[in-house]
Amino acid sequence: MPTSNNESEIKLAENAIEYYHSGNNKKALELFSYILHNYPDFSNHEYINGWIGEVYVALEEYDKAIKYLESELHNIDKDTESLEQVYTRSLLAFCYFIESEFIKAIDCYDQAEDHFDAYESDDWGYDRFLFRYRKGYCYLAIGEYRKALVSFEYAEKDLIHISDIEDRSEYTNLLYLFLGGASVFVNDFRRAIETLGKINTHELNDQSRREYYYYLVKIALENEEYSEALELIRNAIKLRGRDPLDAELYLYRGYCQYYLGDFQNAKKALTESLTMPADNNEWIHRQATDLLNHLKCTERYLI
Repeated sequence: MPTSNNESEIKLAENAIEYYHSGNNKKALELFSYILHNYPDFSNHEYINGWIGEVYVALEEYDKAIKYLESELHNIDKDTESLEQVYTRSLLAFCYFIESEFIKAIDCYDQAEDHFDAYESDDWGYDRFLFRYRKGYCYLAIGEYRKALVSFEYAEKDLIHISDIEDRSEYTNLLYLFLGGASVFVNDFRRAIETLGKINTHELNDQSRREYYYYLVKIALENEEYSEALELIRNAIKLRGRDPLDAELYLYRGYCQYYLGDFQNAKKALTESLTMPADNNEWIHRQATDLLNHLKCTERYLI
């Protein structure tokens, strides 16, 4: 709680905090902003920035939250790390995570996690799990798969020791989904199969189930099981999901149809993959184009 020698300022801050905790974020934001702009000498003035940032997180306006949370951390004493600072770093990391600024999120998670032991309590178990789970996802998103594995492994150990956690089943399924995915990307297919096998797929939403099929497709292709891969691709395409995954799925569909001798449909799938947006568009374009050229040569040879 911010401190001040002025009773009116203290009262305003207390009222703002009360509004925030009661869910009246608009009024809380109004009062905190009033204090920030009209009481520049307010003791611990920097923490008002933190409160405003927290309100914006509640309002799901993460870009604005980042501005105020960064301002709080910029102005505090950098020689010490208080519990409030650890909390602010974790909140800022979450905002970066939501905004897909994964490298910044990892940095914040690391800095906050470094100070967990100094403030260890029963409440931190859940937070520690979320830190490692989200940090693992960040590493997965930027292609640091081995680091993702390490974070997910720690998160798995944390989850086992947390007795009271909301949405345990959802977190467990997603943790195994991403842990299995990271295992695929480091070519540890045995571990990937074992980990993905722990998922209750009936509890996954369409997008997560789509990713689940995507990882199984990559495993099937590695084992040259093209008919099985093709069936998994069909199941994935039926589900709603993020568009960038479509291009890769259609590329793999073309692979499978090519190796199964279905050249006409292979050509169709590969051509479609070239028209779809993708995160790794250059790689997909190169792979699809090379196989289409190979198809032309094969067809001429057959004629």
